[in-house]
Amino acid sequence: MSFSPRVFNLTLSISPRVFNLTLSMSFSPRVFNLTLSISPRVFNLTLSISPRVFNLTLSISPRVFNLTLSISPRVFNLTLSMSFSPRVFNLTLSISPRVFNLTLSISFSPGVFNLTLSISPRVFNLNLSISPRVFNLTLSISPRVFNLTLSISPLVFNLTLSIFPRVFNLTLSISPTVFNLTLSISPPVFNLTLSISPTVFNLTLSISPTVFNLTLSISPTVFNLTLSISPRVFNLTLSISPLVFNLTLSISPPVFNLTLSISPTVFNLTLSISPTVFNLTLSISPRVFNLTLHFTSCL
Repeated sequence: MSFSPRVFNLTLSISPRVFNLTLSMSFSPRVFNLTLSISPRVFNLTLSISPRVFNLTLSISPRVFNLTLSISPRVFNLTLSMSFSPRVFNLTLSISPRVFNLTLSISFSPGVFNLTLSISPRVFNLNLSISPRVFNLTLSISPRVFNLTLSISPLVFNLTLSIFPRVFNLTLSISPTVFNLTLSISPPVFNLTLSISPTVFNLTLSISPTVFNLTLSISPTVFNLTLSISPRVFNLTLSISPLVFNLTLSISPPVFNLTLSISPTVFNLTLSISPTVFNLTLSISPRVFNLTLHFTSCL
């Protein structure tokens, strides 16, 4: 079928298992165009309207859906794509001039589930994977950035968290024999590291701009402690084991120093104080005793 001068065309075909329809329309000076195609498993539509342009393209098949839409002079563009298979779903969506993009992908298998989601311009990203023994999650949100990574398996748990613009970072790891934690916050700076296992415990702590540092280590046979505080400096070191005890202490200003060591066969003490100088050294062992004393008075 055909008509003119403003054209209209129609084509129709039918057979026992096939149905085809093609439709074309054209009008002017204000243009209108339409193309339509239908077959047993595919539907296609193209539509164009002018002078203010409107365009539409649509395609549908058993497992695929596609749509494109454009409107102007104030531009609006929309693109939508969907695909389906027995275990997969994909979706893509785009809108402009203020850009919005969405991508979604989902897949399934007997023991696995995967999800990916992305949205912009203010970015949002999500990745999720699940299987019988593993769970993984990655999440990112911005412009003020938020990031999360999570992994879980039968024997391991891992978590990483980051938040900006004032930075906050957290790392956490857990397994049957180990526990680790790292924490960082700034500004002002605060750092914490924690590690635990069946026989070892470690802790590191740092705080500034007024500096405070602490290091702690514990095991079945050893205990260690280091402490530092400033700007007026204070330092402490302590070590303990079944047979040895050690202590170091420093304070300034004014200066004060102390060193103490004790073991089953030895006892040592060193003491220093200034600016009025006072020094003491004491050593004791099973058969020896030593004492040194020095005092100076500054008048």
